[in-house]
Amino acid sequence: MKLFCKIFLTVLVALFLLPVAVTVFCSFLPEDVVEGMLGGLISGGGGLSLPPGKRLFSFSMEQYRSVLISSPDYLFRFWRSVFLVLPIVFFQLVFAIPAAYGFAQSRKKSLQVLFFFYILLFMIPAQVTVIPVYLTAKQVHLDDTNWSVWLPGIFSSFSVYLLSRRMFRISGDVLDAARVDGAGELRILRSVAAPMCRAEIVTCGILLFMDSWNMVEAPVVMFSSPLNYPLSVYLSRIQEGAVGISFAASVIYLIPPVLVFLFGEEYLTESFQR
Repeated sequence: MKLFCKIFLTVLVALFLLPVAVTVFCSFLPEDVVEGMLGGLISGGGGLSLPPGKRLFSFSMEQYRSVLISSPDYLFRFWRSVFLVLPIVFFQLVFAIPAAYGFAQSRKKSLQVLFFFYILLFMIPAQVTVIPVYLTAKQVHLDDTNWSVWLPGIFSSFSVYLLSRRMFRISGDVLDAARVDGAGELRILRSVAAPMCRAEIVTCGILLFMDSWNMVEAPVVMFSSPLNYPLSVYLSRIQEGAVGISFAASVIYLIPPVLVFLFGEEYLTESFQR
């Protein structure tokens, strides 16, 4: 039974990693080889077709040279993604930490009711709210600007919900001891509550980064000019003739989420265990 579980898990992991392995493998192939491999799939004919004189395992760095040097548009989109994502992650945490602490420590029924309706927003899919958000941004003349993507992301209820669940479980005796010592609520938040929730704060940052890094709907709706699109949108619109280069761009696009995950893996484990 144990051997069967190991085999099953190995196969499952291999299936999950297969798309990433194919992406990395194809990123080191010449463009014509990739086009030949995927030509049947793109045209619907099926089969594997390689150019004359070309082998499947033909190593080439040409696609990376095109992405990083010859075609700076891809690199521009990459930094465009960074420019859109980092403010969302940073400022959502800046606002969510004190908001979660306030909801967790307040015993007023009015705030508890407000928290209930606030969390209902967390249950609504982003695809449902993207059109109302666009209409609101258009009314206040923020459409086709970075603010139309930043503001909905910064004031999302996700981090408030996750952090408030953790702050609800902080012992009241610890907070009362800090108050007896003369600490105000801001000092308690900065020196007691926030350090005790460090794993959850880092976890929120990681999950926010992953979600924002892969956003497609909001940029497509909010930006009228394709020049403002991040790399996540640009890669989803790769056309025939640039498929090979898109593999190299995809590998580069994978690097930040992988680094963020490796940095916060310990905090993720600790947070999920709680």
